[in-house]
Amino acid sequence: MSKMDTLRERMQSATRLRQIRENANLTQERFAEILGISLSAYKKVESGENQVSLSCLRNLYNAMNVSTDYILY
Repeated sequence: MSKMDTLRERMQSATRLRQIRENANLTQERFAEILGISLSAYKKVESGENQVSLSCLRNLYNAMNVSTDYILY
């Protein structure tokens, strides 16, 4: 997988997370709390700078019943 493919996938995941957050009418701060990370860490995830961790995905599933497959693929 090329670096561009990896970046594209990270940006798609970030877009899906933002859409989930916005559809639930949650602030970035509240969504970060649900994921169990700091606000600054979440902002990096939503911008595509960092990738969401497995523990964050688990927290999201437990709190909002969102499929990890949807986020990642």
